[in-house]
Amino acid sequence: MINRLLQKYRKLNLQQRVILAINITLISALGLISIVATLNRKNTQYKDAEYTLFRELDYLQTILRITSDKDLANIKPVFYEKTFYVNGYASLIKRDGRVLIDKSIEEQNINSATYFRQMNEMKKGHLTYTDPNENIRSRRKKHIYFAYFEQLQSFITATVYHKDLITDPVRNTQKILLFALIFTLILFTTVNYYVIGLNITKPIKALVKVVRELAKGRLPEKYHYESKNEVGDIVQSFNELVEGIRRTAEFASEIGKNNFKHDFKPLSDEDVLGNSLIEMKVSLQKAAEEEALRKIEDEKRNWTTQGLAKFADILRQNTNDIEELTYNIVSNIIEYMNINQGGIFILNDDDETNQYLELTACFAYDRRKFLEKRVKIGEGLIGTCYLEGQTIYLVDIPQNYIKITSGLGDENPSSLLIVPLKINDKIFGVIELASFNKLEDYKIEFVEKIGESIASTIANVKINNNTALLLEKSQQQAEEMRAQEEEMRQNMEELSATQEAMAEKDRENQLRISELNQEISRLKEMMSDHETSLSNKQENFDFTEDPEESYSPEESVSIDQGEVEDVDEVDDIKQEDELEIDDSLIITEEEISEEESSSEDIIASDDNSVDPDDLLKGNSETQKEWEKHLGKSGKIFKKGKKK
Repeated sequence: MINRLLQKYRKLNLQQRVILAINITLISALGLISIVATLNRKNTQYKDAEYTLFRELDYLQTILRITSDKDLANIKPVFYEKTFYVNGYASLIKRDGRVLIDKSIEEQNINSATYFRQMNEMKKGHLTYTDPNENIRSRRKKHIYFAYFEQLQSFITATVYHKDLITDPVRNTQKILLFALIFTLILFTTVNYYVIGLNITKPIKALVKVVRELAKGRLPEKYHYESKNEVGDIVQSFNELVEGIRRTAEFASEIGKNNFKHDFKPLSDEDVLGNSLIEMKVSLQKAAEEEALRKIEDEKRNWTTQGLAKFADILRQNTNDIEELTYNIVSNIIEYMNINQGGIFILNDDDETNQYLELTACFAYDRRKFLEKRVKIGEGLIGTCYLEGQTIYLVDIPQNYIKITSGLGDENPSSLLIVPLKINDKIFGVIELASFNKLEDYKIEFVEKIGESIASTIANVKINNNTALLLEKSQQQAEEMRAQEEEMRQNMEELSATQEAMAEKDRENQLRISELNQEISRLKEMMSDHETSLSNKQENFDFTEDPEESYSPEESVSIDQGEVEDVDEVDDIKQEDELEIDDSLIITEEEISEEESSSEDIIASDDNSVDPDDLLKGNSETQKEWEKHLGKSGKIFKKGKKK
């Protein structure tokens, strides 16, 4: 087969070969363009369908939000009237698979369908399927776009046929391209057949080279042909085609660079490729704008997230010093938000009868400010913000409310933000921020969020400080109690030692008293014996009735050893006996002083015991008692002297 074609080709002349080559080149180039245009058409159709149908679904959701299950009868006409891409239709399907609204399968249950199970998993999206309920021969591929509507627990769907969405538009595009290809081939073939002469061979060869370059995907330079004949027209048309392709490629390249401001004019109103590129530009431009908005929102979210993480770390530092903590907070807020000045007011509730807001930290222009400021609750914007517990944002700031010093002088700020430091409806203070620029909403929300974290941290710091104070007081009280306990222990030891000493002294006194009582008893016995002896001596005297011849008892005492005739001699004997008793009974004053200082007890034992002090002081009762024991001849001894 190939050999036959080669043989036929060899039989062609140059003109025929040129015509054949040009036609083949054109077919290849336009075929490539047709493929690119077809693919672009498919992509455009998918994107256009996704944008259009999801917008329709949003519209149907808006309608359903103002109705309920009982009003579905009034909503059905709205669904029935909707037509997408020739034969497409809208449906409402319950989550359990029951079809509430549909032109063909209403009140049926599609819970077992594979695509419906995928819908339940995705909630929103796009699926391609073939309806199992249709006849096998008549089954057609469908595209379903769906979104879950939470209020009715149902899916709102838009179903279009693949033929209407893709096949027919692409086929129309291919027909146009094919028509353009055929038209171009016929035109070139006709021109070549009518142009005779060697003067066209050279430009044709040149054009063949250009076309071959174009077939390779490269854009060649324009071919210059000065003649105004048909060949010149062909060259001019071809140059226009190349220029159109060049501008189209340049436009596509700029679109690829997201340069949607690049100016592009299609070759004509019927320029399929050019118009398709313009549609693609519009679609991509919308997508880029949406992407830019999403990017801005993402940047805001990332800014907020990073800020929350940063301040969460800051709030974990200096938790024992409120002033240092608030300074770190306000300085970092000013730096992070790129504003000019700020301060934090903390509630001072040390005196419950006189509570006020105290400025604990102030920061402006990269410098720490040491200011003393107290604000009463309800006074000014700060006190009002604390009292109401609501954020205050002002762009029309009263004159002289606050001054911001810059290189240009003192000026009023353009915006003022006052946020309460509140958690669980309890306010611990207020943060005030001032800036030359207006603050965006997301920055205000950011300050409100970190305000809750600051309030929580301040609450913990106050609790920790109170706990530390209580701990310090308890430790101080414990030290005092230990000191008192030690002092009491020492007192108890001293008291115990004193009690032991007193007990020992008491035992010594009791022993001494016992010894004294024994000594007294012994003396009593001696005196009793002495009385007996004296009585015996007196009985030995012989008394007569004659006074002149009689003797006194003293003179008539008789002693065992012999008789005493002289009374004075008897007295001497009695005195000697008394002296013997006196010497044994003498108690000195020094001994009595020792007894009085060692014990406060009164010496008192049995009936026969005698208080030595009473005896020495000459107590009358004691003397009588002694006289009773000693008899009429007994003697009293005082302070160690003999009577």
